[in-house]
Amino acid sequence: MLASIVDISLFLSSFYLFLFYGKIYFLAFGCAYILFRDSLLQGKSVGKFVFGLIVIRLSDGKPCSISRSILRNIFFVIPGINIVALIFEVYYCIKDKQGIRLGDKFAMTQVVEGKKVPELVKFLQNFFSYIDSLTEDEVQQKVR
Repeated sequence: MLASIVDISLFLSSFYLFLFYGKIYFLAFGCAYILFRDSLLQGKSVGKFVFGLIVIRLSDGKPCSISRSILRNIFFVIPGINIVALIFEVYYCIKDKQGIRLGDKFAMTQVVEGKKVPELVKFLQNFFSYIDSLTEDEVQQKVR
C-alpha cells in the first residue's frame, strides 16, 4: 500500500503540474508512468523500489514486462473507469487471501519481496566505511 502511495504521489504531482501550467505533456507523463511503472526498474516502480518489492510474471518468474505492466494498470488511466477500478482493486485485495489485486490476475503477475533500499544503503555504508579504513599503503597494495 505504501508503494502505491509513492506511485500515486508521482502521478498526482504531474497532474498538478498539468493543472498549474496547462501543458499536456505533464499529464501524458503521469499517465505513461502509471501504465509502465511496473516495468521501469526491472519489475519495480519507484514506490516498489523504495519498499523492496518487485512485480514478476507468473509464467516464468521474471520481472514484469512492458505489456504486462500495461495490462496491470490500464484501467487506472481511463477517466471514470479509474475510480471504479480503484474501488474494485481495494475490495479484491482485501477479499483475496494472498492480497493479489485484480490487475495481477488480469496480467498474470504477482508482487513479491525483492531487495530493499535499506539493505542496499547498509551495504554501501559498510563498503565506504571499509574503504575509509584502509591506509594508503593498503590501498597501494590492493591496486597492484
